[in-house]
Amino acid sequence: MCCNPPRPWPASAAARTISATSFFRRLEILHRGDLRPEQMRGSWAGAFGPTQFMPTAFKRFAVDADGDGRRDVVDDPADLIASTANNLKKDGWQTGQSWGYEVAVPQDFNYMLADRAKAMTMAQWEKLGVKRANGQPFPQGADKAYLLAPAGAQGPGFLMLQNFRVIMKYNPAEAYALAIGHFADRLRGGPPFVQAWPRQERELSRAERLELQQLLAQRGFYQGTPDGQLGGQTREALRGFQASIGAPRRRIRLVGRAGTAPRALKQGFFRVKVTLNITIGPAALTAAAPGGYLGQAARLRPESVITFSADMTFSADCTLDRAAC
Repeated sequence: MCCNPPRPWPASAAARTISATSFFRRLEILHRGDLRPEQMRGSWAGAFGPTQFMPTAFKRFAVDADGDGRRDVVDDPADLIASTANNLKKDGWQTGQSWGYEVAVPQDFNYMLADRAKAMTMAQWEKLGVKRANGQPFPQGADKAYLLAPAGAQGPGFLMLQNFRVIMKYNPAEAYALAIGHFADRLRGGPPFVQAWPRQERELSRAERLELQQLLAQRGFYQGTPDGQLGGQTREALRGFQASIGAPRRRIRLVGRAGTAPRALKQGFFRVKVTLNITIGPAALTAAAPGGYLGQAARLRPESVITFSADMTFSADCTLDRAAC
């Protein structure tokens, strides 16, 4: 027997309706003889088979590719592949088109444009200085795509086409969809990504993500209920905060002499109250960072640099008395 305890019946009416619908769809599948009960073992959410069909998705997309009278998306490769392809096709997959392109984004780029709602043609992106990372031209200048910067301004960018949105319908996780698209390219003999990914970034814990949302809410940028899950609403709030301090399109150089201080900034948000002399281009100004975790000002060396990335994670390359800040 499985050691995992059964999950309780959902509390909300909407969730109970979804669960009841899924339950009856399972009964239909068994009654029709498409699958056997032991084949329907899967995740707690109810998905089964190598490509994780939900019972409701099975009813819409499953096909009998080999004509044996059963739609077996678990153990029959023909049915499995055909059913998954049918799912993608009905969700809008465009045959012969890529999912997207890795691109190089110029340093002074306005990352407020990195938004799924702000799709433009390839020709328009090129006018903004966005080029394919491998130096090749875009096949179709009229194709519309949106810019995704999953690792922020320090990592590679991607122009995402319609097929990427289709993969996102299948599984609404950008990391998953990007991995699937790239894996498909590699299977066809395609090269790895050209640009390096930032490896110095540390993933925020759930407590830190929750605190980040709470800080954004206190400043009026986040309108939802903090839950520690970084979704589209949190991303939009981060963009709003970045825009308010001019961070999305600038590299900020800190000027001053080194003093003594612990780590001044925590990845993802300001965590200390410090006074910084900041130079942005030819202009110099003084700004106070919110937070209140440090009782004294931190004065950093002239070579100290803080780079604000598009997804609002901060990294520091600076020295405080020969210790990394």
